[in-house]
Amino acid sequence: QTLGNMRNRGASAEEIKDFIDSHIKDLRAQPLAGKFVQKLGAINTAMERLRNADMPATEKTQRIRELEKVRNEIAETVEQAFKELDAIDV
Repeated sequence: QTLGNMRNRGASAEEIKDFIDSHIKDLRAQPLAGKFVQKLGAINTAMERLRNADMPATEKTQRIRELEKVRNEIAETVEQAFKELDAIDV
């Protein structure tokens, strides 16, 4: 069930409020998750381009490892942010 579906079927304001109240953490996390997916996609694309690039293997390996490090740092940051969101008592 989504807010859009609820509006389309003519849900009352009270039903919508209850839905939001019961899903507030998920709703707060959604923009963060979207940004995370976008950044990971960009990193994975860059890594794939490096794999197909015409350059020495040692240079490819170094650059890919740097991107892997960035990817892991982003994942750790997002994981911590989700933990903090989960800890919020709503």
